[in-house]
Amino acid sequence: MGAHSVTCHFCSMQDSFEIVFELTSQKAHFSKEHVPKIGYHYSRNGLCPRGNFCLEALKHTKRVAYCTVDGMQTRCSEALETVKERLKSIDPAKVAILISGSVPLEVAYKTALVANSCGIRFVSTVNFDDIITAKFMNNYSREKIAEQEIILAIGDVFTNHPTISKLVHDARFAERKNFLAVVDNASSRTSWFAWQFLKAKPGRTAAVVKALAKAVRGEKAEVKNIDVDKATFDKLVNLLQGAKSCAVLYSPGTGRFMDPLSIGYWAKQLADARGFMFAAMSTSSNGRGVARILEANGLGNLKNTLAAINAGDIEALICLGCDPVEAYPGIYQKVKDIPVRIATATLPTAITKIAQVVLPTKFLFERTGTILSLSERKYELSDSVPSPDYPCECAVLDSIGDVYGGSTDFEQSEMIASMDSFAYLAEEPEIKEVDLGEIPVVGYSLPHHHGDGSITRKFSWIRKNTAESDGNVLISPAFAKKMGIMNGDSVVVETKDGKGEFTVRIQEDLKDDIVLVPVYMPSGRAILGWDDDFGFVPTTGRIEKV
Repeated sequence: MGAHSVTCHFCSMQDSFEIVFELTSQKAHFSKEHVPKIGYHYSRNGLCPRGNFCLEALKHTKRVAYCTVDGMQTRCSEALETVKERLKSIDPAKVAILISGSVPLEVAYKTALVANSCGIRFVSTVNFDDIITAKFMNNYSREKIAEQEIILAIGDVFTNHPTISKLVHDARFAERKNFLAVVDNASSRTSWFAWQFLKAKPGRTAAVVKALAKAVRGEKAEVKNIDVDKATFDKLVNLLQGAKSCAVLYSPGTGRFMDPLSIGYWAKQLADARGFMFAAMSTSSNGRGVARILEANGLGNLKNTLAAINAGDIEALICLGCDPVEAYPGIYQKVKDIPVRIATATLPTAITKIAQVVLPTKFLFERTGTILSLSERKYELSDSVPSPDYPCECAVLDSIGDVYGGSTDFEQSEMIASMDSFAYLAEEPEIKEVDLGEIPVVGYSLPHHHGDGSITRKFSWIRKNTAESDGNVLISPAFAKKMGIMNGDSVVVETKDGKGEFTVRIQEDLKDDIVLVPVYMPSGRAILGWDDDFGFVPTTGRIEKV
């Protein structure tokens, strides 16, 4: 089987590396040479711990490898016949399809074709940040990151996209003394390395980025109204105005910002005003591409899809490689009450426990097809790791088409033309921000986890390396002292949206009375605020020792 140059399932930068292994059935003895290994392309300057995710996923002992119907193992052909049989009595207007952002563009386009030809209205990718970042045209070159005079990171770029950290550090340590600046509402792995950290008040980051963009364009910016340090703000403006080259990197993440769309808009405005590089970075490997295809075909409204599920208007839910129950813990019972529940899955996450029909599918590094890069280039996945002939999403879509008489065949040129018709965000959105009061509750991530953590929480490599930090809430030393809380104490964090018990980890570089909760854990998502347009957002809460 040799070496396969693959694309990471867990990286929106589409980090690539080699998975190297031999066909063990041709050997009389099994040794360490036959265990799959990771081989990084050092020439690409990519080195990321998430390659370990792919390696463990490849040989995971709990891989979903068989089709099941009502919990009983069955043949794939029988499972697909069951899909057809159970959908026959369902009005297509009451069917919802949620799709992963880590599938090729072909799967997304086929989903759109089937949905539109069958009359299925509720279709969307499962992540809000994929939808938000898709709205901006990137002007980005991986090869030129280290050549930039200034790198402006908005959000926790290093945590959400670990591969880029080496590229940025290469620039920082160059002889020209590249300048790393960060705009965020709390300290993070990215701000640790910043030479200039413009800290926004939680709930006001969009206003800060808007003021920064206007000031860089030479317009008047009212700094006194946005609660930032004026000296830091002015210095950053002067640096950006005098820079010959700069890369603006925006990573909204989940639950980090109150208005991630406005932040993206003004970050893009800042970059365009000076001709800087710009990249809006999603969580999923191909999330921006999937979101664009769906929206270009009149679909992709996650807000309406979740609302229909919550209202009890959905009678059949089809989850294509994603887990909405882990992404949105609050809809668990609503999903469980849906009469027909179908899922394709790689590992046994929460949705596989309540889906009536479960079919195995592939990780991105096992697939062929097309994905959209951060540099807006469409490229082929041509060297996938060999895997069993799982039915995957396309077989489910064919079954839906058979039931409702929908079209499933298309030419590659049709898919590309459809995607190219996507309309980018052109008008300035109204900023939706509020004062979060005395104790803001904000989401944070770990580089060891991906997205909602539904897959990565099942990896032993992660449990081994994050045993002391997994699932903790983070607070500052001063806040801990004021509240009488010690490192390792159990605390209850309560907001208007929920309540949960966590272990505390005191983070030395945090300075404010703020509580950071883990968005890769259902317990963390359950207490964050909610915005129908953006999903999880920061909120106001309280914390007390158990």
